[in-house]
Amino acid sequence: MKYTRFIWGGICLLLLGGTLVFILNSDYHEEADLIRIRKRICLHEDSLVIQGFDFLMQNISVSKMEGLLNKKEGDVYLLEKDMAHAVDVYTKNNLKWKVPFDVFCEYVLPPLVYDEEYICWRKVCYDKYAYIVERNKSTVEVCSAINADLMKGFVFSDSVKQIQNWSQFQKNKKGNCIQMSQMILYPLRALGIPATIDYVIAWGDVNGAHVWNALYDNGKMIPFMGLEKVENYDPFLIYEYTADATKSAYRYPPKVFRRTCSMNKEYADMACRFPEKVKAVKLFNDLHFKDVTMEYFPAKDILIERVTDKPDLCFLSVFNSNEWIPVAAGISQKGKVLFENMNTNLLYLFQNSNNSFPFILDDKGNMNILTADDSNRTGFTIGRLCSREMEFQKSWNKFTTAYFDGIARDIYRSSPVNDSTYVLCTYINNVWQPIEEAVCHDEKLSFTGIPENGLYILADRMNRIKSQCFTCLYGAVVFW
Repeated sequence: MKYTRFIWGGICLLLLGGTLVFILNSDYHEEADLIRIRKRICLHEDSLVIQGFDFLMQNISVSKMEGLLNKKEGDVYLLEKDMAHAVDVYTKNNLKWKVPFDVFCEYVLPPLVYDEEYICWRKVCYDKYAYIVERNKSTVEVCSAINADLMKGFVFSDSVKQIQNWSQFQKNKKGNCIQMSQMILYPLRALGIPATIDYVIAWGDVNGAHVWNALYDNGKMIPFMGLEKVENYDPFLIYEYTADATKSAYRYPPKVFRRTCSMNKEYADMACRFPEKVKAVKLFNDLHFKDVTMEYFPAKDILIERVTDKPDLCFLSVFNSNEWIPVAAGISQKGKVLFENMNTNLLYLFQNSNNSFPFILDDKGNMNILTADDSNRTGFTIGRLCSREMEFQKSWNKFTTAYFDGIARDIYRSSPVNDSTYVLCTYINNVWQPIEEAVCHDEKLSFTGIPENGLYILADRMNRIKSQCFTCLYGAVVFW
């Protein structure tokens, strides 16, 4: 990775791999503007304001900074007012919260969460919720009290697609986990309490994705859900079956990322070197993140050898919502590529320019590569179309305690439809290849003479996928 730095009046501009990661657009701000803005910031007596400004300049993108730097109300520059207020609250409360300055910069100071329209939310939220700090001793207690207030009148809805700012949310009072995790950040950060968003791009064993929150408390980040639960929140629990804990359902991520203000330099370098390859990859949509998988799981590193000697961008993907979704990336060097901190006991697909293969990563970090073996044949009977976990996940629109208890007891489960024809496919050369057909009887399908050690899936004759993908070992079907 090549870094070239230009310093104008103490402002650091970063050139990464030949592409600007952050810089003030030269058409928008000439050198004189840079010096003027920096001099204006330096009028602040508090050096932390200046340090905070430099941090934002190094990490917030051009498109965001252009709309912030010269935005004014009367003679007051809003971003400077916002930073000064953030630093003032940080200084006053730091004996109580004990927040390091780098944590403050990442999880308190940023004026935006995503790309929402900027408004002066910090003082508004501080004035509204400052009394809560006076009444509560811990950040967890403060967070719980704010959550309780935000939940009043809130309606969960997946119909809200756009990113809202604080004012819009207060007016609409609806959203899903994206809005829920975003809105709690404004009052917490306004009170000087570091908080951010942890997220899963794609689950490894069920469909969908998820976002939740992380709260800085006594030197560590703890998970919670904005506008929902603070203490003992488990982002991986799907449903707790109290009658039999072994039938409670959990979903597992291949990776957990944490939203940061600073940019992930490793992934930024990949994006600069392979721009065409990352265009349609969700993993590269926003590079302001860090990998925190190890805070949740005892993850393992994966070293894949005998790949191309030429540097190439490689991916690990999971099968989610009937497609392979990249969840980790790495550049091959000298025929090898390393993927760090991958969660175990999940199905992955390795992909590069020349090759791809699915494999199971076990809890010891070993790879079981799934290659259908024509020299050894097996047979099996299948009576379900997905795992219990997937059944829970795809049934949220039917949720009642009675219905979900029925799923736990295998009463309400998806099974093959009698008298219907199903096509068994195995994954070979980047496609699902049909290998055998069967007609369903007694809600079961039986197959014989199937190549062993393959990754399988059921489809209909129109190539529409009808099951979760699965493996078969000694006649037992395991969904992934």
